[in-house]
Amino acid sequence: MRVGQNLLDEEVRGKTPNPLTRRGLLSQVASLYDPIGLVTPAKQKGTILVRKAFQEAGGKTLTRDTWDKPLSEQLREEAIKLFEEYTHLGQITFHRSLPPVNWIGKPWGITFSDGSDKSYGAVVYFRWETEQGIQVRLVESKAKLTPLDQKGEAVKAEICGAVYAAQLRKYVEKHSRTEIERWLHLLDSQTVLGAIQRDSYGYLSFFVNRVGEIQKSTSVEDWWWIPGGLNSADIITRGAAPEDLQEDSMWQNGPAFLRQLVEEWPQKSAKEIAAYAKESIDKLQRKSFSAALTRAQAKRNKNDVLPEVGVQKKFSSLTRLIRVTAWVWRAATKWKEVLTKNSASDKPKWEGVVSTNWRSRGKQAVLIVGECEDALRDLFLAAQEGITFQDTTLNRLAVHRDEETGLLVCGGRFQIFDEDKTAVPILPYEAWISTLLAQEAHDANHEEIAGTLLRMRKKALVVKGRKLAKKRVDNCVLCRKTRARKCQQIMSALPPERITPARPFEYTTVDLFGPYEVKDEVRKKVKLKVWRIVFCCMASRAIHTDIVSDQSTEGFLLAYQRFTALRGHPKKLWVPDLPSKSSTTSWIDKTHPSLKMKLQSMEQNRAGRSTQQTPLTGMVLQKQL
Repeated sequence: MRVGQNLLDEEVRGKTPNPLTRRGLLSQVASLYDPIGLVTPAKQKGTILVRKAFQEAGGKTLTRDTWDKPLSEQLREEAIKLFEEYTHLGQITFHRSLPPVNWIGKPWGITFSDGSDKSYGAVVYFRWETEQGIQVRLVESKAKLTPLDQKGEAVKAEICGAVYAAQLRKYVEKHSRTEIERWLHLLDSQTVLGAIQRDSYGYLSFFVNRVGEIQKSTSVEDWWWIPGGLNSADIITRGAAPEDLQEDSMWQNGPAFLRQLVEEWPQKSAKEIAAYAKESIDKLQRKSFSAALTRAQAKRNKNDVLPEVGVQKKFSSLTRLIRVTAWVWRAATKWKEVLTKNSASDKPKWEGVVSTNWRSRGKQAVLIVGECEDALRDLFLAAQEGITFQDTTLNRLAVHRDEETGLLVCGGRFQIFDEDKTAVPILPYEAWISTLLAQEAHDANHEEIAGTLLRMRKKALVVKGRKLAKKRVDNCVLCRKTRARKCQQIMSALPPERITPARPFEYTTVDLFGPYEVKDEVRKKVKLKVWRIVFCCMASRAIHTDIVSDQSTEGFLLAYQRFTALRGHPKKLWVPDLPSKSSTTSWIDKTHPSLKMKLQSMEQNRAGRSTQQTPLTGMVLQKQL
């Protein structure tokens, strides 16, 4: 179905697919061609419905199959009503000429902008003075869906609509040959108007960039406030039916006050609404100040832990990190013992003598298991230092602090918690030791996500451990090579001669192999070369063998004559290297005229010649050979 087919309302319901998929809905909405935005409200209604359909499918959990899943009955009914409204778009008429008849002077350019949690946009009008009075013409409009993460903050959508108004003005001034006497930008948001009048600094980056763009391309004195009921752009934010876009509608002619004197317009300047907008603008600036403090605090905390993280990130293996830590702790412990002995004996530090027992232990240069366990415990303590876990994590897990080690340990979920089980430390997702733990668990056996996660939890429970395990599995080069898609040759279908029921040797293939040395029948001491010829049935795999004295045409035809005398003429014959027809016919006419009838019979039975047999045809003969 396409809008251009001029369907009736009852035909639309009958020709709408059942079930209707998101792919079909998007195809119909996107087929509405409106380059300058004359029917933007009607098009935005369809765009809002498309996003609603994808929100119903699961939002962020969309897959490739989502496009072809059927819509619910409620959404399908809304889509049918939308298609019925689209059939009425062909009945709407617009002024083809922007300048009216008997116009006087230069026109005024007036923009309206608005935004909501669904959509935002702007529209441009030309206000002409004529001999009959003032006339307003629709020029262009532009709209876009509001991002879902901005839902609940209408002021963000309204500032985006104001940016569209500034962009439309710039576009019209660049591409239109009509000289504009004056520009006016009207909106119904006191907060946005107050923000435009102030300097662009002091806001969040979102507002700083957009307010700066508006102030750069327009003059702040051209922006005015009007009541929301008189804003033509309000229809863009919620969508509209074709009945609301007729020639006498507010969408095409603008609000009624545009045809009045400017002194009678219900507009207010930024100074008049400054007292009302001050509180909302201060709220935006306070939010920016809070965000700046949060970023500064986060940066300060990051700098505090940077030296420790930097040292750990020099190690790419958890085993190596544990060993180095254990060696450092052993060296520090022994050095403290040496200092203690020196202080007790009042000897200088350089005169301390290491005992023979220490020399023997130093020669071993082997770490014991207890030292490695202590090093791993200290690394876990360093990872937990200064980390505050979310309440949702602590509430669903049996987390407690071990009195002996001081570690936050987890015994599992509350549903399966058992005091007799061994508890493991809990680690944050951002810690480098968590990454090394996932790497070691995966490299042990290169298992999938579940196996890697299970090995990780034998030593520690990492918050968002599944995400970390998935990241390690996806980045493993060896696993990616193993999971690589291998080339798979697609075997062609069997020829019908191999699967169709037929009598023996009805479909036959021929091949020659040899030579073999045999004794001459007359001259016993003379050895001759002979070849074996094989006739193989394609259907029953039966074979008929014979001997030919040479590879000449005469030898083949004599063998073929003996074959047909016993088996009959085949319906179809595959011969790899059959001699040319001209040489065969001349030889038969000269030597064996009786074979001429046989050859004609063979031609009538469609004896074939194939120098390039298919693999499935030659496979039968090669197997028998």
